[in-house]
Amino acid sequence: MNISYLEKRIKKTEALLDSKKNQLAAEGDNFALSLSIHSLEQHIDDLHHKLSTEKEKREKEVIELRLMGGDVNNGSVPLDLLANLAKHFSGLVFAAAAKLHHGQDLVGTIPSEITQPINLRFAEIGHGSSRLYITGDTSPDLFWRQPAGKQPVRPV
Repeated sequence: MNISYLEKRIKKTEALLDSKKNQLAAEGDNFALSLSIHSLEQHIDDLHHKLSTEKEKREKEVIELRLMGGDVNNGSVPLDLLANLAKHFSGLVFAAAAKLHHGQDLVGTIPSEITQPINLRFAEIGHGSSRLYITGDTSPDLFWRQPAGKQPVRPV
């Protein structure tokens, strides 16, 4: 299945679930409506699982940054703005990964053992308002922590 299709499907199903929950709150006890809500919740869980599986197959995450304003228009971005945006965005991603990996904020340069596996790359600029597409590898496991002074330990 297509990742964007699954993401759209999840949003639509979550909206339907919210409306059913509001309807149940307004009506009170309704067995059929409760069953419908439970079924939708299971369907959403299934869609999330399928989405996760598709993303793992791809091993890449596509991040879209949409820029709006007078300086950016029709797929054109001033180079200094693009450079600063890329520097700060990658810094945020690497700092978050380092905190997850080490369990604390790192001061100074983020080690290459964190930055290299993520492999952030500028992919393209889209049309319309300026849309930047950045890709990053999702295969590195950034959610395991290394206890201080010990060898890395992965959760079981």
